[in-house]
Amino acid sequence: MSKMVTSNAQQIVNEVSDNDSTLEKKQAFQLLQFTQSSEFYERLTQKIAGGLYNEILAVFPKHLQIIYSITDSKERKLWNAVIAKRSLDDGIESLEADSPDLMQTLLFRSSKELLKEEYDQADSLFTLLLYKTPESAMDADVYQKLYELSVSSESVRSQLKKVKSITANVIRWLYELPKELKYINIAKSVSQESQVNRLAELIKLVGDRSTDSDKQAALKTIGFKARFGPVKPSWIAEQILDVLSFDAPVIPDSEHVRYIRNKRELTKLSERYENCLAHHGGSAASGASQYYEWTLGQNVVVQIRSAMGNGALTK
Repeated sequence: MSKMVTSNAQQIVNEVSDNDSTLEKKQAFQLLQFTQSSEFYERLTQKIAGGLYNEILAVFPKHLQIIYSITDSKERKLWNAVIAKRSLDDGIESLEADSPDLMQTLLFRSSKELLKEEYDQADSLFTLLLYKTPESAMDADVYQKLYELSVSSESVRSQLKKVKSITANVIRWLYELPKELKYINIAKSVSQESQVNRLAELIKLVGDRSTDSDKQAALKTIGFKARFGPVKPSWIAEQILDVLSFDAPVIPDSEHVRYIRNKRELTKLSERYENCLAHHGGSAASGASQYYEWTLGQNVVVQIRSAMGNGALTK
């Protein structure tokens, strides 16, 4: 079949408006079906349906995949979100059972109205974000995560309004990051789930083992950098570890003795005295050593080490 005939059939399908009759639509799709191999559209559908392929196949089986494949990209992205929600709520078997009705609904009703019906609090931001997702459909759960992000805190919404495009991985990581670290530039820098888990652990630790002022200072530093560019998880971990309190001191503070409580204080002393104290953070964090600033006479830093080698210090 010539390329010109196929092109003409495609044009006819594209020109059929929502106001045209069902018969006209069917005739247009039939013409296209007869002018192009169904295998071509099956391959095309598999490519653009991506992680949602099984769900798409349930709604648009066999040769009906043509309908999905030739639909405008923006419209198809809204369809993806509707199909994903139906699949999460009712299962893929329900999609197959409801296929004829759901296909008709997608074809003849406003996709934006359908989104509002499926996602209770969906607003224009959710629709806008769907347009910015990849051409290839994402896994069903990612659409739910994107929706929840779109109706979450004003800080997250404000960031989402500025994105030019958004990938499935960025959506996943942004959703899973602890609320203190929900920045798109952090999510973009995450490459594996273990990094997100580690950051979540550190956020819990900083709440348990640092002063509120130290915690807020660290989060402010992280947030400021995250607003302007990518932020590596390893750098964030360093900022948090710097303010984690070491073990309780075995010698109480006094007029001339001050316990060095965290790595940040140790680093500041290292800079003041121009020595290698900053490299001893690991020993102090493990409890094997403690450091005190002595200010009677000549200022010095005193290290107290465990008599048990690597064991924690005890009174």
